[in-house]
Amino acid sequence: MYVATRYEAPQPVETGLEPMMAGSTGGIGSDVVNAMGYDGSGMMVAVLDTGLDTDHVAFATAPQVQTLTLEELETRMNQVQLHAELDGAEAAYVSGKIPYAYDYGSGEAGAEAVRDSAGHGTHVAATVAGKL
Repeated sequence: MYVATRYEAPQPVETGLEPMMAGSTGGIGSDVVNAMGYDGSGMMVAVLDTGLDTDHVAFATAPQVQTLTLEELETRMNQVQLHAELDGAEAAYVSGKIPYAYDYGSGEAGAEAVRDSAGHGTHVAATVAGKL
């Protein structure tokens, strides 16, 4: 058995800086990859960051092809150890675009548990989803 080290979440630091979300695609090279025909179809990713604004417009619409349904999440949760204390998949399932929302720092699940107070996690998730 492996027990992961638990860390406390850091407190947000006010820097006065604003993220430059509109210009990040060139900085990470996603524009080049998209031009090569890669669009992320069929991919599943996890974003571990400051949280997520589940009400953000980038996450408002359901994906054309849902990668993970509530039923599939339940099945996968029974197959792998997520190190999360959940009473079923419904606790962590938010939507087709956000099938698993769990705060490993607090041990809470769902949209409110992963609410992004800094904006960075939402930015990263939107960049990963290619919705900037």
